Amino acid sequence: KLQEELQKLQDEKTLNFNAGTPIDVYKAYIQEPQENLTFESCLNELALGKLAKLSELGALCIADTSGSMSGGYGGRNSTETTAPIEVCIAMTAFFAKNAPTAWKNRFIQFSGTPYMVNLEKELKKSDPSFYDYIHYMKNHVVNDSNTNFEGVLELLKELFRNVDPKDLPSYLVFFSDMQFDSAIRLDNKS
Repeated sequence: KLQEELQKLQDEKTLNFNAGTPIDVYKAYIQEPQENLTFESCLNELALGKLAKLSELGALCIADTSGSMSGGYGGRNSTETTAPIEVCIAMTAFFAKNAPTAWKNRFIQFSGTPYMVNLEKELKKSDPSFYDYIHYMKNHVVNDSNTNFEGVLELLKELFRNVDPKDLPSYLVFFSDMQFDSAIRLDNKS
């Protein structure tokens, strides 16, 4: 009987990957056709373990999912294999899943016309998984080359207008590949 059990364990498919960051979990997860409890557990363990301080920041993410985030990464002599969009999706999911209640499972889609995404409402699911984030964000990429930083600031003013100060996010985290020094007009005339 023991031999049969040992053989069964040897025949089973096992997972072996380094889950040191949400990006590592994303890379392992990207080939999966459905939600995987092992990967979800890895992300939860990161939030409770070595990334606990990061998960407790109370951040609201502004995610740039425009076309430039997917291509041309790594540079000419680079061996980098992680696209900016992958970092954006993985880290936005990590922060949004661990955000304080008022901002939990929410993020801003950064585009010419930025808008707030509430994944719970979009998916009609009270606790979206990391898998849900990956597939939602990959399927809702903004086909807009304009990332309107000033528009994000206007949206934030509107979102925060009637919010109790204790419910405000502690940090705003922008994930983008653009250079912010050329992202806004300082004259504010148009």
